[in-house]
Amino acid sequence: MGVILSGVTAALSAALEALMALLSVWAKGVAALGRLGLLAWRARGGEGKLLARLAPQLLAPQGQRAVFAVMRAFWPTLRLDRSFVKAYPNTATLLVTRRADMIEVLRRDADFEVVYEPRMREITGGANFFLGMQPGEAYERDTSAMRLAMRRGDVAEIVAPRAAAQAAEIVAACGGALDVPR
Repeated sequence: MGVILSGVTAALSAALEALMALLSVWAKGVAALGRLGLLAWRARGGEGKLLARLAPQLLAPQGQRAVFAVMRAFWPTLRLDRSFVKAYPNTATLLVTRRADMIEVLRRDADFEVVYEPRMREITGGANFFLGMQPGEAYERDTSAMRLAMRRGDVAEIVAPRAAAQAAEIVAACGGALDVPR
């Protein structure tokens, strides 16, 4: 009897923990929905269409966090039958907003393939490299070579500061502004 009771208690505890996690996600979603409503309310006056006035706030990091919090709570996986990413051929876009779902996607190589091979071949003039490869022997060989050539901390310690310094020099040499095509 004690073993059965212990099993039931463990199952109820796990169910309660899962329910509390879901309620927490919903509460964060409702709070984010409130923040989005406040943004819309503030943008209601002024010139032009509401969406045009609201877009800069929604595209800012704080707005994006709110949008994704709402999606995580109420629409965690969204399939759009439209191609938003033009870097590779595709017919739809899938937005996955929950961590557990994203981890599942990353683990399912056969279902969610690396799509950048054509683009990598275009960039290199024919040869593929690890950013465009499915996991396998060639991928393991190339990523191992990359790890030998560069330590994990090199990007933050060497590459990023050097790129920032060079970017600052380029902008300064251009009179403080760049003409970037849209």
